[in-house]
Amino acid sequence: MLSHKHGIGHIDIVEDQSIALKSHRRYESPGTTILCIAHIDLEGLTLNHNVHTLRDLFVTMEPSRTLYNRHFFTPEREFMTSAILASRMTVNGVVKLKPYKGNVVVKGRSSEEVK
Repeated sequence: MLSHKHGIGHIDIVEDQSIALKSHRRYESPGTTILCIAHIDLEGLTLNHNVHTLRDLFVTMEPSRTLYNRHFFTPEREFMTSAILASRMTVNGVVKLKPYKGNVVVKGRSSEEVK
């Protein structure tokens, strides 16, 4: 895959564990990294400012934290999921990307849902 060849999506971090230990972890997610970059770029083009701001206030980091802590079957996770789905209704379009030395460069974008 082209993204793997360019070193995209490789993360090397030290994490705090729930039992007061540190652990060294390596994650590889080249496809997900590219999709996230394209999706975030489309959000900037298609979401109106107020929805984008509200989404960033309470729905950006908390879903990750909730899932990482294995709290999938909770009312909080259901609320966040419904808010995320509602904010994504207009995120639709095409993004042209170029992988280059560990980075992804947005070369162009288009959408019929421009706000």
